[in-house]
Amino acid sequence: MLVSYSLNNFMSIGNQQTLSLVPSGIKRNEACRTIIRSSESENSKLLRCAGIFGANASGKTNFLVSLYFLRAIILNSTTSSLDNEKNILAKLLPFLLNRDGISRPITFELVFIEKNIKYRYGLEIFNNEIENEWLFWTKKTRETNLFNRNKLTVEYNQRSFKEATPFVQEVGDSKTIKNTKPTTPFISVLANFNGSISQQVINWFNNLKIISGLGNENFQNFSLSKYENDNDFIKWTAEILKAFQIYGIEVVKEDKPDDSSNDLTRLTEVNQTNKKVLKVKKSVNDITFPLTLESEGTIKLVYLLGPIYDAIVNNRVVFVDEFDSKFHSLLSKKIIDIFLSDCKTKSQLIFTAHDTNLLDRSIFYRDQIWFTEKDENQSTQLYSLVEFRDKYVRKDETFSKDYLSGKYGAIPLFDSLDKVEELIDG
Repeated sequence: MLVSYSLNNFMSIGNQQTLSLVPSGIKRNEACRTIIRSSESENSKLLRCAGIFGANASGKTNFLVSLYFLRAIILNSTTSSLDNEKNILAKLLPFLLNRDGISRPITFELVFIEKNIKYRYGLEIFNNEIENEWLFWTKKTRETNLFNRNKLTVEYNQRSFKEATPFVQEVGDSKTIKNTKPTTPFISVLANFNGSISQQVINWFNNLKIISGLGNENFQNFSLSKYENDNDFIKWTAEILKAFQIYGIEVVKEDKPDDSSNDLTRLTEVNQTNKKVLKVKKSVNDITFPLTLESEGTIKLVYLLGPIYDAIVNNRVVFVDEFDSKFHSLLSKKIIDIFLSDCKTKSQLIFTAHDTNLLDRSIFYRDQIWFTEKDENQSTQLYSLVEFRDKYVRKDETFSKDYLSGKYGAIPLFDSLDKVEELIDG
């Protein structure tokens, strides 16, 4: 479970911004739809879902991009070549609209819960190498430092973090990391050698899913496999898909069309030999045809149900960029409702979106709604609707009217609508 994510000096994020899944003191109905507990403690409550809204180019996607890179650094650094590691780190861009951006490290810090233990893990990247790295844990109430790394020197807790001992050698007055390159996280090295605490950190990253809602490429094959092999998943999707007049899913192998096929066949059939594709049953008479003939929104829904179901069943954290792309507002709301309807899961959904119809009290409380906006230095600012006092927030069912009027910021503003009309009219 994710507690918070902080980011500093990455792409459009010039100074530290933090997304927090810690709920405020808002009174809630049906609390289980919005709150999960990591333990029986009253202080262990976390939000199950949060949406990030903002104008185009305000920096929403950059938060998810940064997590994608961080996850790749953590999970791939011990299995890839040094050149590949450098390539990953070289793709990390600091905030370039301030002269000190290139002279400061890019900083990531995550607070998360794995196996009922809270961890705080962070990385600082500078000049394509790891400048600093740290790990803390909280087993009960007190946070304990497990290790602090500065380049290739380290201080660690010899009582609580014994798994580091074989990888540390004393050189003079300092301790130096062994078997760890400047481009490799120390946590990844220790986990690769079966360090028990380190593996818990790696497990959390393995369970983190980051997908783009603009296309289906990065989750299509995953979902196709579930439609082929997972009977529980197929049963789960059956009722959902009936609302779209889909009464069954078939996974079939499509041969490459021969030269005699007509133009319609060429458009609808998969143009690769023996590629597995989905066909849908559209009536009780067992009439099927390729999923590709459905609307883009229906196709996205059919494939997005795979990672949504996987997150619910396996208590995963899933980030979806452009969640509402290709979806009608009611469909977006329905998917969120599906995700929140299982109160037993400890999964979390965080997404970015433009659809203001989702700014609805029937879906979200104020602490679940986040905005991104560029400041005067063109640096992304991330803030929650809970920061606005009750008297400034509408009491009706939606927040969208005040949002579109600019009350909360995070919208594109034009100096003059007359200028816009002039541009349109030529």
